[in-house]
Amino acid sequence: MNSILLVDGEQAVSSAFQRTLRRFGYQVEVETDADEAFKRARDSTFDLILVEMRLGRESGTALVRQLRAAGFVGPILVHTSLSDPIYETSALDAGADDYISKSVSSELLASRIHAHLRREQRLRDGRMKGSARRIQVGDLMLDKESKMILAGETIVELTEKETKILALLASNSDRVVPSKEILEKAWGRDLNITASALYGVLNRLRSKLETRCHTKNLIENYHGRGFKLAQPQTPNSMP
Repeated sequence: MNSILLVDGEQAVSSAFQRTLRRFGYQVEVETDADEAFKRARDSTFDLILVEMRLGRESGTALVRQLRAAGFVGPILVHTSLSDPIYETSALDAGADDYISKSVSSELLASRIHAHLRREQRLRDGRMKGSARRIQVGDLMLDKESKMILAGETIVELTEKETKILALLASNSDRVVPSKEILEKAWGRDLNITASALYGVLNRLRSKLETRCHTKNLIENYHGRGFKLAQPQTPNSMP
């Protein structure tokens, strides 16, 4: 169930909207004061914030700006009876995602809220997919889907096996990965594949990293044990 923080200075109005939104399946908490609303948003996790423009001493625009400055990234919708375009412009410029008149039907309000929550979920899914697709390899970035290594503005294409090996080592950067495990991940359970095939791919991969990415000794060979990504040196660890 999505959670909404409803901020409206009029208690009777906010209570009515709270009941309405709950009928549409939302978990709704109410604040009538801008300062208390900011504290609640800072200390809790809300999927969306609905703000009235008139909040006593504070304006809804000021609260929106304060929420964005504090790092709230979810949808913020201004829900108000003020219809002058200057208010809408100021709210959107402050960081609001939408400006909705209180004269619209409760069904339309719920639909607009749902649309923003749906969009935010797509953005979250995209960020999660992006983080799963890309993985940090030392100072480089590996894009597993496109089979590329990114070094600043330099893009180096990799083979499928080079990508699998590099992704495996990067995902296990805290340990030495045995050669047998690398062979199984990159080639599957092909009994005809020997360690020499692995060494050949690693040599070509090292060559690409050194000549194209100017990265030397990224993949360390622990003889008799396996391979591991070299740990980046910090100033205290450098000779």
